[in-house]
Amino acid sequence: MKTRYYALAALASLAFASCAPEYDTDKLPIIPEPEPEIVYEGSGNLYFGDPSNATATNSTYSWKADGDVISINVSVDTDEYAETGGYEIGHFNLDAASIGEFLGVSVSDLNNDVFTPIQPDGSATSWTSYEPGMWVNTDGEGCGWSEGSLYWQWYIYSGTSYDYDYASNKGMLMLGGNPSNTPKCAGSTITSKAKITLGDRTVDFIVTVKFEGAYEAPTEPEAKMDYLTDGNGYPYQAAAYGNHQFMWIMSEDGITVNVDAHIPSIEDWVYLMIGIDPEALTGYLGIDDLSKLADFDYFYPVDAEGNKGEKWTTGYIGNWVTEEGAPCTWADGRAYWFFNFGDNKYEGHYTDGLLCVGTNPGNIAELDGKTVTSKAVIGDKTFTVNVTYHDALPTSGAGVIGANSYAWELTEDAMNVKADISLANIDGDSWGLLGFPINAAYVNEYYDINLDELTIEDFYPVDAEGNPGEKWTSYAPGQWFKADGSAGAWDTGIAFWQYYNASTYDYDLPNLFYLGKNPGIVAEEYEIGASYVSKAKLAGRDFIVTINVVE
Repeated sequence: MKTRYYALAALASLAFASCAPEYDTDKLPIIPEPEPEIVYEGSGNLYFGDPSNATATNSTYSWKADGDVISINVSVDTDEYAETGGYEIGHFNLDAASIGEFLGVSVSDLNNDVFTPIQPDGSATSWTSYEPGMWVNTDGEGCGWSEGSLYWQWYIYSGTSYDYDYASNKGMLMLGGNPSNTPKCAGSTITSKAKITLGDRTVDFIVTVKFEGAYEAPTEPEAKMDYLTDGNGYPYQAAAYGNHQFMWIMSEDGITVNVDAHIPSIEDWVYLMIGIDPEALTGYLGIDDLSKLADFDYFYPVDAEGNKGEKWTTGYIGNWVTEEGAPCTWADGRAYWFFNFGDNKYEGHYTDGLLCVGTNPGNIAELDGKTVTSKAVIGDKTFTVNVTYHDALPTSGAGVIGANSYAWELTEDAMNVKADISLANIDGDSWGLLGFPINAAYVNEYYDINLDELTIEDFYPVDAEGNPGEKWTSYAPGQWFKADGSAGAWDTGIAFWQYYNASTYDYDLPNLFYLGKNPGIVAEEYEIGASYVSKAKLAGRDFIVTINVVE
């Protein structure tokens, strides 16, 4: 059976061969090989600055468009970026023509109907940076700039003015970060997602950024934060900062910060740095250390009516507020502040106890003479920041420190300084009464002088009859004076004043106007209803200091 089987098979093979048609091989159809799938990709270094004169950074990128995914991967040199101190990390060309070919449409045809951002859980959201672009936090969630650690923008939408609106750079992908938040991301990876929907096709758009290194914030020497307690019993501080001045005061009810802000001098979002001594603050609050302030049930923002906010609106430990004092975002904000302590330190400052006060420079043009108030609760106390805006440098001021009050005014004829001192609250052992700021810049501009350069011939004391004194009897310019207004010495004068402009004297608080007395003679001489006056001449006009004793 086997032999017969093979014989039949051989016959069949011959029969098939004899019947096979003959082909002209030159006329055979050519069957093309399948084309390989086209993959679009690129890699290189990020560049910093205007592309016409850009500088290569140490940060690198790669991108790939494959299947239904456009993936962008960036490796950031965190230390290099942190040293720039700015928002731009770098940019590269995400080839618009190649991406368009990959998508089958020009990127110019993309819009917010087909190109949309998504949250990490896949839910739809809105662009939070210039479109198409996203600010994201460390979890990749879309957020505002103040909370964001990273942002990207793809320069493809016509009519959009991006952060760095470089000309003729369609297709550039800009990467940036918040200099306050990003350095803390060293060693972490952040992913931002979006999608492009074209009919039945959905293409994922994924930006993944790894921050290399283990960034360590530079340390600063411990700041000297002189403060006073005279006349109040609680710590307080008064000082000037450029064309601005401030005072923070602690009292039984809370902490109040009062700021005089000169609008034309405000160009940056943060314009004033105020030191609140950590030991003074923790002692006042009765807490072990400043870490307690990170507890949102202990330290939290409130609106003008005292209702608790859901979160700090700066994204830090601090608040943005409207003109009426309602918590808001930066776009609507008139004033804001944030407080540095522990791991909560921002804007390149690393000093515990630093209160940074700022504003949106574009939102303050119409605020001359108006006060914007931000409030918070800190333990069982209130925390209040009052910012009064001035188009011109102030020529007067007033305030309350404990049971005492003060006022000052510049006029053509005289510079007047007055204080109402509560006899019942005078500390019998202290040489001080109270201190408050009078910014020398205000005096210099109004009278067209320079206090630092005035000699005893330009600024000198006079006695009750108007006769000039030969020298200051306290730290110059400053005067011990008797009840009748004549010059005295420390052991004969009923009070003294000192104006800290060129010198620091007992405190390192320039522009402090300081009033004091001799504790040994107060009980004998001071009486309710009495007024004690010291006079001087300042560049040809009267300079008058008055102390009124009240209950």
